[in-house]
Amino acid sequence: MNRQEEREEWLRGVKAIADFLGVSDRTVERWIATDETDFPIYRCGGRWSAHTGDLRRWQRARGRAAA
Repeated sequence: MNRQEEREEWLRGVKAIADFLGVSDRTVERWIATDETDFPIYRCGGRWSAHTGDLRRWQRARGRAAA
């Protein structure tokens, strides 16, 4: 893991979250729409936000490679 990957930060917007996870915007929108995924995303100021540390833990729990 390089330093940029280790840095934890807040991502703002579906596109930034999708880019971080390596998936399409539409995939992120589907995960948001379904509660069954326990997707760690939050609505803040009218935009979706996610913390990179939460997303990495979520990926590991689902058996996916960390971003």
